[in-house]
Amino acid sequence: MISFTQVVIFGIIELIIGFALGWFARSPRRGIVGSGPLTELVVHPAAASDAGPGQLLSEVANLVHQHAKYVETFQSSIQQGKSTAVLTTELAQLRDANRSLDDEVVGKVGQLADAAEPALNDVAGSVNGYCEKTKSLDDLLGGVDADASADQLKSMLSDAMADVLQSKQALEAELSDARNKLQEQTEKLSAAEQDARIDTLTRLPNRRSFEEQVAAAHSLFERQQQVYSLLMFDVDHFKSFNDTHGHAAGDTVLQTVARVLSEKKRASDQSFRLGGEEFVMLLRSTNKSDAHKAAERMRKAIEEMEVISDGKNLKVTTSVGVAQVEMGLTPESLLERADVALYAAKEGGRNRTHVHSDEPEANQESNTAPADAEPVTAS
Repeated sequence: MISFTQVVIFGIIELIIGFALGWFARSPRRGIVGSGPLTELVVHPAAASDAGPGQLLSEVANLVHQHAKYVETFQSSIQQGKSTAVLTTELAQLRDANRSLDDEVVGKVGQLADAAEPALNDVAGSVNGYCEKTKSLDDLLGGVDADASADQLKSMLSDAMADVLQSKQALEAELSDARNKLQEQTEKLSAAEQDARIDTLTRLPNRRSFEEQVAAAHSLFERQQQVYSLLMFDVDHFKSFNDTHGHAAGDTVLQTVARVLSEKKRASDQSFRLGGEEFVMLLRSTNKSDAHKAAERMRKAIEEMEVISDGKNLKVTTSVGVAQVEMGLTPESLLERADVALYAAKEGGRNRTHVHSDEPEANQESNTAPADAEPVTAS
């Protein structure tokens, strides 16, 4: 029969061989025959300095959960009255798990404390509290007599192990609550970020969103020579229209124009409200000839739309400027070109499209209204 001293000697030899061969890094730790497999305490690399609070919470929860498996297994073995050999092996594994947990959690607790997230105010302290209970248990384990029976271990350790597992349950609940709060914060921030890019009146993306999208299109142009064009729209005589029919009617007009621009564009095109009565459309992979056709399609659709306000059928027209990106231009200078073309369309009589060109005689125009027309009317 194997003596307790032999078991301890075999265990030490096994540890030395295991570390020498890197056995612990490659395969799960096992008890001796009859003890059953124990859950491996996975050793995670230290969290990166830029790890987010959510990631840190998950890592801590994983470490605590895996450590508690060792406590539960040892507790179960004591309650079942398993042999001294089994208990000795599991005791050594539990102490090793205690040290691994402490090593892994220290850095993460500091990062949790530094995260400056309201949801993490108490989590770092609770993790430290769990580790303190683990240390108290480890101190008791270190004082176990070599010939202690299962009954003696149960008497000595049951309260300490119960404290660890109870602390684990409380900590997991707190971690879950912190994750939920972080998720709520993330969703709120995401919604706020989205709102910051949306025009509240028309629900079109706003100027900030336009600047981001045109910057992306311009980067693609510079890298792959994928041309794009801008269409700049301005509602004709909008100020006098507001003065005549009121701002509520003006808001209705802007909302209707925005709807038409959204509905009539291609899936790859994007419409934005720059501000006031000005809109812009980004046409990817589109040269100025095709952009001119698209502008005309939009202009006519707006001219044909019906706007009902205060029982009146309001007729609305727009002027459109078109500009195509070229080497040497920036997104800002391209928008300026579209604005120059828009101004030329308005000077030419409104309710028309003007394509920017460095050669004035090569400019393209489309016109469906007399030069002196008042395109915004009510009937």
